[in-house]
Amino acid sequence: MTGSPPEPEWLQQSYDAFPRIEEAFHNALDESLHPRGPDVLYDLVGDFGLAPGSLAADVGCGEGGHTIRLAERFGFTVTGIDPVPRHIELATLAANDLELARRIRFELGSAEALPFANGSLDLVWCRDVLVHVADLDRVYRDPPRYIAEFGQAAYEIMLGDCLWSVYGMIGKLNRRVYVLSKS
Repeated sequence: MTGSPPEPEWLQQSYDAFPRIEEAFHNALDESLHPRGPDVLYDLVGDFGLAPGSLAADVGCGEGGHTIRLAERFGFTVTGIDPVPRHIELATLAANDLELARRIRFELGSAEALPFANGSLDLVWCRDVLVHVADLDRVYRDPPRYIAEFGQAAYEIMLGDCLWSVYGMIGKLNRRVYVLSKS
């Protein structure tokens, strides 16, 4: 496993404190944003048709809730990766009591340095995590290759388009097109 870079103490404290207020925070957001729930993402994964036993990574797994649900719902073998030692400890404890614990493991790590060979995973689950990633270029595999081939402007447009699609999928954007015309 490759180590993750050290993080500032304030960031570690915030990662430690956030799970204690996360539910109340999301409830407050739900009142104003009315986002779709996370089940829409599970439905999308179900539509992929991946077989039980498929290999998945839950990047930014937190306390392991999605890692466990992916293993339960789809029969995947899932590795949860998180940079916060407390999260790994709590996730491991949560999974130990489950029958499916043999298909779940948790490792300390970061999105910038995943401990998997390219092409070795069938699914990468990364929900509400990228905002916490310090070096997105390392997460989005090999940006220099695409920049060299297509140019910086095209790369930025495609990256924006990818983020637009993700935000639309998770309900942060409402996909509407308004056609304006001069009457």
